Amino acid sequence: MSFNPSLSVKATLDHLSRRLDPIIARRLAPHLNGLPWTAVLDALDDQRNYARTFRYETNDLHAQLRMLTERLGTLGYPFDDTARFVSTTGSKLRIIRNVSAHNGELSVGDAFRASDDAVELLKFFRDHDGAAEVESLRREALQALAAEEGVSVSEAAEDAALPALDTGDEDEELEDGPVTPSEDVLHRAPGHESQILGATRAIYEPWTVVPVGHSDVLDNLRTRRAYQQVRSVATEIVTFEGPIHMDRLTRLTGYSFGMKRLTVKRQRQIAHQVHKAGLYIDEDRFVWPREIYPNSWSEFRPNDNEAGRHFLQISPVEIANAGLFIRTRHPELTERELEDAILQTFGKKRRGASVMDHLEVAQEIMAQS
Repeated sequence: MSFNPSLSVKATLDHLSRRLDPIIARRLAPHLNGLPWTAVLDALDDQRNYARTFRYETNDLHAQLRMLTERLGTLGYPFDDTARFVSTTGSKLRIIRNVSAHNGELSVGDAFRASDDAVELLKFFRDHDGAAEVESLRREALQALAAEEGVSVSEAAEDAALPALDTGDEDEELEDGPVTPSEDVLHRAPGHESQILGATRAIYEPWTVVPVGHSDVLDNLRTRRAYQQVRSVATEIVTFEGPIHMDRLTRLTGYSFGMKRLTVKRQRQIAHQVHKAGLYIDEDRFVWPREIYPNSWSEFRPNDNEAGRHFLQISPVEIANAGLFIRTRHPELTERELEDAILQTFGKKRRGASVMDHLEVAQEIMAQS
């Protein structure tokens, strides 16, 4: 019987979901007062002002991988180490799960990398029985890959490894010293407290770029497998970091496929796939997660000046939300003081012309609220 990459990936992910549930439950039990661990995701969604019409299940791999890859409010990253192995590996598995869930076309290399990541993740959690069960899937995928490429098993494993990434973002103009958000904006308005996370506000978290494929994927965007991969990566980035500016989204997506720099043509090609993915893109070219309704979203994510977040690539809606919150809390502020407070919320102090132009767009939104 010939090797079927899609069935192999599905078997790997199904097994992983069975093993992760008790691992997550044990780690978080001391913090939950008898609640299921999915209550953390409920609290996070409320904190982020997400619109959701379903309930999380403990055996859902999508929910499990969110727990491993996202900051869990005041709990931080309780599953990770200082090298961020868990969140990095989990991010790769989130993307392959997305492709698999949408019946995307998968290669033998995809099947091997998925099983390899699953084995190493379970080993990290010292679930050696679980890892041993996935090991047979990894071995089968590796043998199929070696046969497909006509090389030895060891050579196939080496060829399947993805290249190290160069995420060469250029820094924004540096501030004179640290700029941190005021303590005031790090807490939500009274009445928004949750049993698990309290009244804390979600801060900005950048997407951690992970290797997903080789650059030739971007050279073959007319093929089903290539465009499905690109759309899956872009969707995961938007879900994690959105609303996100299209320029940043195309850049991060390109990095995930080993591109060090993107030409204008390449950016347009990736942007076209973002449009095809059915994600909402507003008139300012910000791409929104499906979990957020732009017209009713009232949240914002503070950050300091070391977050690597360019002010011009923060949605004016998000900036306006911060301004409305600050103005409600401090109606006594002058216009200049309010502007300074908004800039500080996003790690800015310098009032350059482009910064003030962008802030003015947000102020127009505030005036309409």
